[in-house]
Amino acid sequence: MSATNTFTTDKLSADWRSVGRQPQPAQASGLVSTYMKLLGSVVLGYIFLDKGFAYLGFPPLFIGEIVLVLGLGLLVIGAFNLVFIRSPIFLALFLFFGWCLLTAVPSLMRNPMDALRDSAMWYYSLYALIVAGVLLRLRAIERPLKAYGRIVPYFLIWAPAGYLLASKYSGVLPTMPFSQIPVLLLKPGDMQVHVAGAAVFVALGLHRWLPPRNPRAMMMLDIVCWGGVAASLFLIGTQNRGGMLAIFLALGLSMIFRPNNRLKRFIVPAAVIIVALLLIDPTFSPRGGREVSPRQFVENVTSIFDSEAGLQNTVNWRLKWWTKIVDYTLGGQYFWTGKGYAVNLAVADGFYTGDPNRHPHNAHLNFLARSGVPGVIAWLVLQGTICIVLLRCIKRAESLRLRGQANLFIWLLCYWLAFQVNMSFDVYLEGPQGGIPFWSLVGLIIAMSEMQRIQLAARATYPGANHSGARHAAAPEAISGGV
Repeated sequence: MSATNTFTTDKLSADWRSVGRQPQPAQASGLVSTYMKLLGSVVLGYIFLDKGFAYLGFPPLFIGEIVLVLGLGLLVIGAFNLVFIRSPIFLALFLFFGWCLLTAVPSLMRNPMDALRDSAMWYYSLYALIVAGVLLRLRAIERPLKAYGRIVPYFLIWAPAGYLLASKYSGVLPTMPFSQIPVLLLKPGDMQVHVAGAAVFVALGLHRWLPPRNPRAMMMLDIVCWGGVAASLFLIGTQNRGGMLAIFLALGLSMIFRPNNRLKRFIVPAAVIIVALLLIDPTFSPRGGREVSPRQFVENVTSIFDSEAGLQNTVNWRLKWWTKIVDYTLGGQYFWTGKGYAVNLAVADGFYTGDPNRHPHNAHLNFLARSGVPGVIAWLVLQGTICIVLLRCIKRAESLRLRGQANLFIWLLCYWLAFQVNMSFDVYLEGPQGGIPFWSLVGLIIAMSEMQRIQLAARATYPGANHSGARHAAAPEAISGGV
């Protein structure tokens, strides 16, 4: 491991000129760098403010669409590095996007506004190409990772505090311009996905990158981070089972890869806190939500595994809806193209409950209902490709003894899993607060996997190179400190 506490890039790749990047004017680099800052700010906005941030803009053109259009403009003029087209993820994404577009065309011609709104779940995938192109163009994979490492402690403090603030003062908080949506509109499941990503980041020790700290400061940082995870799990976990499950599974997967990591330091204190909460039994009733209490938390956990638990009504409602979708696609007239992207599925399928939701609380079945069996197969192939690519990257990094780099890919895999869990139980991928961060994560995965591929190509090209220089590969390597 490097003792310098900094990221390094592959010196063997001749400043990345060997990957086919064409020389571009300095103005292009400055423009792309500015756009990367804007894109990063927008993703952080969704992470911290969730659904409230999604309404920033000028209806019907909101911040997510504005940044997407700007990114596509830069992509069209050739400002990005397109080496990512070699990635198997890109090929799977191309097929997925193409089929969804094909099945959406009739809906776009019939009812363009509703079709565009429903199509966000797949056209936001363009963010993956934009993020990958930006990072590879600037050769700056370490920038978003360093930025994320800096905000992790602040986010883990903010998540439970922001939820309490939004719950208690939702009726008096200021609203977004041109809308009646409060600035803080935090969905419990959405927040828990990012808590899961941050928790794995801490469990793998990646939060210790910046800046160098003394042991006492690092101990305090660990306490703050794990305290935020525990508070979020208790406060927000009582409101959403899918988000709570996302945290459990993400941390569990990280422990499979790293059974001796820092997560063990969290288990004993967490057990003590849980026992204390059960004895004290604090209770809080947020506006429009379930009771926050140890009893409610236990009921949520139990309901995941017990079909007779008290929260099973919503589960049964969803299962009936999902079963109907399977019936009219796999065994019905909508096998090939689904019902399209201008249909309110809640109304069309007979499961309307009075809320404005149009989707079946499961992204996978939403693709099945709207793009047919080929659409959901293309979606599952894409997700399977992402998973396989990450597992291969982890294996390669481990074989090269790049433990820090391997930890980064483990973190990406666990974060990706947290997204998958939440979108399987909630309307998440369908909105910008879920879709844009998810597809941006996919773009980061594409960029990092391609940088690792270039690293391996450089090693093959320069087999006699100095080994100490070669180990600091194109994909960033996490630093020492037991990572």
